[in-house]
Amino acid sequence: MKIGLIYSRSLVSGSALRASYIAKYLSKLGHDVEFIAPLKRMPFQLDFPLSLLVYTLKTISKHYDVIYVIKPFPNACIPALLKKYQNSNTKIILDVDDLDYAYRNGLVSYISKFLQKPFPRYFDAITVHNDNLRKFLNEELSIPIEKIFNLAQGVDLEVFNEKNVDKNLRKKLDLEDKHMIVYTGHLDVSTDLEPIFDAFEIVLERVEGCRLLIVGGGPRKRYFEKKVEKKGLKNNIIFTGYLDIALLPSYITLSDVCIVYYENRLANFYRSSMKLREYLAMKKHVVCNDVGELKQFEEFTYQTTSDIEDFADAIIDLLISGGDKREFRGYEYVKQRYSWAKIIEEFEKNVLVPLIGDENK
Repeated sequence: MKIGLIYSRSLVSGSALRASYIAKYLSKLGHDVEFIAPLKRMPFQLDFPLSLLVYTLKTISKHYDVIYVIKPFPNACIPALLKKYQNSNTKIILDVDDLDYAYRNGLVSYISKFLQKPFPRYFDAITVHNDNLRKFLNEELSIPIEKIFNLAQGVDLEVFNEKNVDKNLRKKLDLEDKHMIVYTGHLDVSTDLEPIFDAFEIVLERVEGCRLLIVGGGPRKRYFEKKVEKKGLKNNIIFTGYLDIALLPSYITLSDVCIVYYENRLANFYRSSMKLREYLAMKKHVVCNDVGELKQFEEFTYQTTSDIEDFADAIIDLLISGGDKREFRGYEYVKQRYSWAKIIEEFEKNVLVPLIGDENK
């Protein structure tokens, strides 16, 4: 199949990675996939109207069997709808991977919700990665349940693999004598770092020689750096900034403990953690709290409540005791259930082939 994939936001984000993995593994199955490159983030959200024009011009003159849109924003949905209007045989699929408006408040949240709400009903199929998103689309937007399919959040085992680790990185960074706590992510409105900083303060009081490594960049990086400075933690918390994804396995391997923390807020019940899967794919100790989808990984993580002291205590216990090797069961779990290769094979079988097949009958 000829597949055009359009991602509605800027290039550097967790959702952009999800889009790139979908494109990569559809290509591996032999499909001709064109991932139309997202624009860079621009001041005043100017990338949104500009990308509407760019995506339209890049798709309107080409043939596609399928247009796959990631996130229901008008700049990506309108080009897909125009393509379907131009050629009724073109199928259009939408991936909804969170409630984007729930990360914001007030007028910005209202506008975000208003912009996204009209489009899902016009797509031939919709993919989601958790049951809460499926329920929302069905009950709040009246999308028929038979049009909503599962496309789990995955991990690229070709990337997150021990073979890709620079074993000398700890020495290169002069961290050989430090206890390393690692957090990876795109630093934007979805990032709950303040509770992690509070927990880290408690850890520092009880365990000497700790460093918290924040791996990744984003629009709120400077905001979080200022928070760290105000807390007097500048010498103990390291921000790497943006890194090539190929480097992430090496930075995750630096860790004695990897962490995930979701605040108890609406948006976090509609997320599926990519970083959690990546940590377990690298067989790392993971401390996380029990909000939203994280609770499903209780067997494979050192899970806590959302209480900051409880979260800090779990980190301290791991740094001291070394844990009970449950992360190896977690590795087998994500390998069997969350490999992008297997996820996309199922997607092809259960969504793409029936969708195109219906047209050919």
